[in-house]
Amino acid sequence: MKRSLLLLAFCLACNPSLLATGKRYPSECRNPGPVLETMTWNVGLAPGVVPYATPRIKPVAQEIAKFRDLGVICLQEVWTQEARDAIVASLALPADQVYYVDTRGQGDDLKNINVCRPSQIDALASCARDACGDLPDEEHAHCALESCNDEIVSLYMRDGENCLNCLVSAVGVSIDDTVRACTQPGHGVSHAYDGQNGVMLISRWPLKNREAILLPSSIANREALFATIELDGRESLELACTHASTWNQLPPSERGPDGKKTFKDWDGEMNAQMEIISAKLRERAQGRPQLFLGDMNAGPELGSSIDGDMPRVWSRIRALGFSSPAAQAEQPFCSVCRGNTLRSPGANNKLIDHVLVRDPVGGSSLTPLCTRSVIDAEHKRYFPAYGGMLEEHISDHYGVTVTFRYE
Repeated sequence: MKRSLLLLAFCLACNPSLLATGKRYPSECRNPGPVLETMTWNVGLAPGVVPYATPRIKPVAQEIAKFRDLGVICLQEVWTQEARDAIVASLALPADQVYYVDTRGQGDDLKNINVCRPSQIDALASCARDACGDLPDEEHAHCALESCNDEIVSLYMRDGENCLNCLVSAVGVSIDDTVRACTQPGHGVSHAYDGQNGVMLISRWPLKNREAILLPSSIANREALFATIELDGRESLELACTHASTWNQLPPSERGPDGKKTFKDWDGEMNAQMEIISAKLRERAQGRPQLFLGDMNAGPELGSSIDGDMPRVWSRIRALGFSSPAAQAEQPFCSVCRGNTLRSPGANNKLIDHVLVRDPVGGSSLTPLCTRSVIDAEHKRYFPAYGGMLEEHISDHYGVTVTFRYE
């Protein structure tokens, strides 16, 4: 018996999707009655990272407005003031139903750490100017990543990790502006978009007891937003909304007060974020049901069509007591998908965007009724960009909705 239990524990650790057993949820609710509808969507308005970020602001804002009467929405990658203002205006909701925080200038102070020596990036800058110089400024970084891989690898191999951290964090501006910011006597850049965090929490009901936590993070500031909503005749419900760090080929660059790197790998940074949010949400809820929405950048393997991502992080999310109805859909679906015109050709299908639920025993309960992908493969739009018209998906992520019965 003991050996069987050890074998089961080992299998679960290796394949966290085995934990997502039990009930499966349809894409359409059956006899729903009173419900709470929720959605998470990474809108991909990330200049320099996702193509056509600024031209897509208007169609993204228009699409979000269609969901203004939904119960709870968590948005990620609303990185710029222009994008946030457009979304707020399009929603036309009272101020107490929309929550975001300004984190410009916050985060670890890495001046003169993430910086390049003079001439260190000459080869990379030259390649980027040749390949990308005719493009709009905000497309330079994305273009350089695709066009100058040999120069990027060479820079890394020649003691260029800190320099590359600056270049990655300085996205969204021209090549020349990046060189000026990242080359001494420039002080370097530690967090993208001046330290903005890109997260918004939206609700059909007033968001009360608001709280924000700046999470330990590399390259970009990561924020967790918390709030309470009160539904008529039901116990109040605790919410959290975030955008977790994402793995990339550079190791994490976040540093503590002593200047030393905090995490040895991305699993460590992301798990720390999950644990901070879990603890705060549990503390706030005091035994009441909890919803945790966002782009977790982690998810399970689902059959042969959906690849797993960051399995150790996903295992930690599950161990903290959260479940993802989307991961238990009757018909598995992806949130970042092959065929999305804003993603690289051949990108794998993954489910990394989740509405997580943690429902303590006793008291009120949140029962998932249905879950589906929205703002998805069918949502291509024509929009003006750089003097022409484009037909593209409006984000590199698709939205995920979960409908609950809350009683």
